[in-house]
Order: sequence, then structure tokens, then C-alpha cells
Amino acid sequence: MELKDRIREVLAEFSEEDMVQVHNAFCVMNDYYEDYIEHMYDLDEYCEGLTPTEIINSFGHINTYDDYFIAGIYGAQSFSYYDHSPVTLYDEIADYCARNEDWLYNLDIKQCIEEYLEEQEEPEYESEEDAAWSNGGEEEAMERYYESKGE
Repeated sequence: MELKDRIREVLAEFSEEDMVQVHNAFCVMNDYYEDYIEHMYDLDEYCEGLTPTEIINSFGHINTYDDYFIAGIYGAQSFSYYDHSPVTLYDEIADYCARNEDWLYNLDIKQCIEEYLEEQEEPEYESEEDAAWSNGGEEEAMERYYESKGE
């Protein structure tokens, strides 16, 4: 299985909060600030300094009972589940992590990448002779070869 697919499986198991954190780390690393997900409890701070008209124009379609919002360039949208977000980046995040071997500050993704890389370092051999030869046991491999030939 490719690394991207493995990372995608790890992402699918994440809690909402973990997925939002990875999503936001991905957005920061790739300058996708318009897709950054904010917590609803930060809305007052986010609106600080705006006039009531600016707030209504910017956030008129937000349900304050939702958990998250994205301010976005096309107006704000709120949601409670990452899958209901106007921007879900599962494949983009998995592809980015796989291509760059970047774990986006998430230990589960880091472990997935490390396990994959370890597997790639361990070659698979068809026989013991091949393994002995590649592991520096040339003499032993040659002896076995000659023994099998009867020489």
C-alpha cells in the first residue's frame, strides 16, 4: 500500500479536533489561509474592531451553535463536523504528507510515515543465499552456492 493511502486511512480515524488541527497545519504550510478553520468560541475575538454592518456582511450565514467556522473569501460558513466543512482536504493532506514526508505536527501521521520508511529500507529476498550475500556474508553465500552445485 502506498504511503498516501496509509496516511489517508490514518486521517479517516481522527477525531474532529485532530482533523481540524492537521487541516490548519496543512493550510499554514501551504498558504491556504482562506481555508483555515476557526473555533466558534474565537468568533468574538475574530470580529473585534469590525462594525456591525461588516460583521453581518461577513458572518451573516453562521450558526453560532456550530463548533467551527471558516471566514473564507466567499463569506463565512459554520459547521460542526469536518466532513460537513465547506473545505475538506483529506486527499490533499495525505498527498502533501506523503510527498514531503511531513507529519504536520501529528504523532499518528509521524508514526505512519516512519513505519512506511522502515519497510522501504528492508529489502525482501527470494532466498537465504540472496539475504546472506546482501548482508555481507559473501563467503557463506559462495560456499552454499558451490555446495549446491556439488563442487
